[in-house]
Amino acid sequence: MNMRNIFLLLCIILCIIPTLADEKSDSVASKELEEVVVMGDRAWIQDGVINVIPSKQEKKLSNSPETLLKSMHLPFVQVNEGRVTTLSGEPVSFYINGEQVNEIDLATFWPKEVTLVQYLENPKDPKYAGASYVINFKMHEYEAGGVTRFDGHQEIPNRGFYTAASKVQYKKWTYGVMFKGDYRRDHRSTMTGETKYKGIYYGDKFYDEITRNEKEASYSRRDDIDFALDARYITDKFQMRHTLSLGWNRNPGSGSHSTNLWSENLFDSESFSDYSESHSLSPQYRGIYFFPFSKRWTLHITTGYSYTRNHSFTESRFGNAKPVENSIAEDVNTVNFRIAPTFQLSDKWSFNVPVSGSADWFSSSYSGSADTRQKQTRQKLSGSVKVWWHPLNSLYVVVQPGVTASLWQIGDIKESQVYPNVSAQIYWNPTRKFVVNAVYKLYDFTPSPSESNPVLVKLSDLVWTKGNPYLKGSKAWNTGLYITYLPLDELTMSMSAYYTRYNDLTYSRYTPAPAEYGGIIEETVNAKPLDDIYAELTFNSSLLNRKLNVSVTPGITYNHANEGGRENATAFKFRGSMDYTIGNCRLSISYHKNGKYFDSEGFAEYWKENSWNLDVTYGLKDLYMNFRIDNIFNNKQKSWKNYNSANYSYYSTRFDTGRTFIVNLTYTFGYGKKLNRNINIDGPSSTSSSIRNANK
Repeated sequence: MNMRNIFLLLCIILCIIPTLADEKSDSVASKELEEVVVMGDRAWIQDGVINVIPSKQEKKLSNSPETLLKSMHLPFVQVNEGRVTTLSGEPVSFYINGEQVNEIDLATFWPKEVTLVQYLENPKDPKYAGASYVINFKMHEYEAGGVTRFDGHQEIPNRGFYTAASKVQYKKWTYGVMFKGDYRRDHRSTMTGETKYKGIYYGDKFYDEITRNEKEASYSRRDDIDFALDARYITDKFQMRHTLSLGWNRNPGSGSHSTNLWSENLFDSESFSDYSESHSLSPQYRGIYFFPFSKRWTLHITTGYSYTRNHSFTESRFGNAKPVENSIAEDVNTVNFRIAPTFQLSDKWSFNVPVSGSADWFSSSYSGSADTRQKQTRQKLSGSVKVWWHPLNSLYVVVQPGVTASLWQIGDIKESQVYPNVSAQIYWNPTRKFVVNAVYKLYDFTPSPSESNPVLVKLSDLVWTKGNPYLKGSKAWNTGLYITYLPLDELTMSMSAYYTRYNDLTYSRYTPAPAEYGGIIEETVNAKPLDDIYAELTFNSSLLNRKLNVSVTPGITYNHANEGGRENATAFKFRGSMDYTIGNCRLSISYHKNGKYFDSEGFAEYWKENSWNLDVTYGLKDLYMNFRIDNIFNNKQKSWKNYNSANYSYYSTRFDTGRTFIVNLTYTFGYGKKLNRNINIDGPSSTSSSIRNANK
């Protein structure tokens, strides 16, 4: 019996056994929970807050905020590949009982303790510190005790991540600790493709066109370890939290080997190989302070510091030619702060004035194709005034004008930009089952450190790369309409449509290198104006006392670019899922239509094979088990990319790991007289780097 048959047999056994147990009804008829009184409805809208009660089975068959939200089939958020976003794709912040969660709160999350899930947009309550999109989990609270959770996730083929986290409360102090390890190994990816270089020099000779046909096999490896310690002190008049964390990662060796056929005899061999390795270490500190001076005045303060040490090495070689090597050592220091006072003038008017700033110092030493030392400093300061106007119980308006100033210095080059930004939202829910949300935003993006880095680095005998210190910051304005309708417990619907105009987005432009260098140079530049339009509908149906759930989401996107050769591009999207619950077991299947899509700048066209996924989840008390097969019908997942520009173009077809078997086990237990899960602990945050193509 092969692995697939064993897996399916185990799924059937797990689904049948629980039916022998006596299950109580999950009806949400009138009953009183610890945090909320429910009068017959599972979902309702009140004072701009969408409230949904999770069922016992939905909680039992979940082990995280993401899996709980996915189990609940909520129409006002999207859960895709473990990410939770709004209908417009904006990230959602998680809170527990009004306190923002962080990495260890996620690592110790206990879905069975959730009594109510709330979705809020631009909430005026000062405890949310001006957050734009919030999901708040109302959970049981206890006076003292602790919780420990172990989670293991193993994929076949080769990836796994394992987490152990614990937290304990004693009087007004709460302490937490987390350890997480992750490893990835992929030796299964292959690629075939054709690349054309036009109008370039090589070996002091000019070529109108050089064509390269290649067959490549690649491998990638990565290891990560994160560790965090947290201490928090809470009183009615003051809250404080300090977090120390340490993040380490490495690429112990990744690369590729390929066979090449050239239209011109540039090299003595048809072989090509590249290799990379890297490692990074980052200790970090974060402090959060909250001062509830009165019912009207509150103050949030956040401070942070991180230091990162990055090392990377890359090598590429055509045949027996001399290899192109690059070694980079980089030090990065970052400090940041945020101060956000909130004043509630009345039940109808509230004001929040957030001011935030950050400063980064980069020092990079290059050896190999570039022997130099490059220093870069970047500062950013943002301020705004957020005004809530709540004239009616069913209507509120939020307006937030602001300004952002950025300054960066790279060597002797100094650049700066000052841009206004504004957001406005009208939120109207005339009934407990219907809400309309109209949004307008004007915002900007500052060029990243790597995009601004002017050091010219040779990646191979034919390709160079460099950033652009004179890049303009990107600007965009967006307007959208979002509707959520909850007509029945058995049916929920949502619609989203938005238009976005981008100015000065950044992309990679390829131009011929001077004759003394040869080949082609990849450089970051600003794009001409772009337009994106997107619309989608989501239908969720829950039948048989919510044992059977069906969800479908069709969508369409339209992109208009002013360069790149693909000025008008339309793509259709579709995703759907169905699950059925029997006792302690849920069997689900999902479909994702990837199909064809385009980059915003109009140069590239992509296609990816559609995928079907199957998973079986089993929950019992404090034990959660999930068995999943991703990409059921494709041992290798096929994709292609077609890129066209004046001097450089390529078409490539990739075959990456497709069918994947996944096992996820989670065990959580609590101890002490009473347990307080309302604890926030940070793991290491992501860090910046000024290095371009550090892992190539």
